Amino acid sequence: MLLLIATQTIRTEHSQQKLQAQLDKIQRNTEQPPQVTVNVPQSAPPKIVVNPPHQPTRGGFIQFGRMPEFLNNGQIAAGVPITVNLFLTNKGSEPVDNFYRYLGIALAPITESNSDQVDGEIHSNFQRNALKAQRELAKSGNKGLTINVGETAWNTLNTPPLTKEQVDDIMRGKLRFYVYGWARWKDELHDLDSCTWLQAPSTTQIDSNKAVWHVCAN
Repeated sequence: MLLLIATQTIRTEHSQQKLQAQLDKIQRNTEQPPQVTVNVPQSAPPKIVVNPPHQPTRGGFIQFGRMPEFLNNGQIAAGVPITVNLFLTNKGSEPVDNFYRYLGIALAPITESNSDQVDGEIHSNFQRNALKAQRELAKSGNKGLTINVGETAWNTLNTPPLTKEQVDDIMRGKLRFYVYGWARWKDELHDLDSCTWLQAPSTTQIDSNKAVWHVCAN
């Protein structure tokens, strides 16, 4: 049985600050240096083919702007909710229009044999709710928001207060804390669809900068 808490909002809160950390620790540099290919056929002068460097795609691009920020000093304790700030930032080179977002968190029990299955169910449920929310907004005439380059939309989400059993299970890795972010905007190549879970913490006070996150299994 899954205990699921998912929260979403359409209120906009813009931040002009440059974000200094990123959830996605696997950044790839799309700039490739020029490549020179030399073809030397027999009895023929050398031919040099120069491939120009790949030009990064222009436009806006939404992704998590930083690691989830734990509030309440990151405390994992009975009677205290897990509270986090989640940030979506335009990391592209142009503003994005018609921006919709959905952010969610969840707690779910797992075992060694069903963890991948639970990941998939949690992810699917989040995505289904996100798409439903976006359709309802669009149907109501809501055209989404405009997010300028470097600007951030963020929300504070929290679980109900934890029980002692939940605290013990989180520390033993038997209860996973999930974070989800979804976004859609005009002229995008694909939706942002990010599902991650928190590795069992080593202490009951989580340092946001040292928390270890894993991508949900598909």
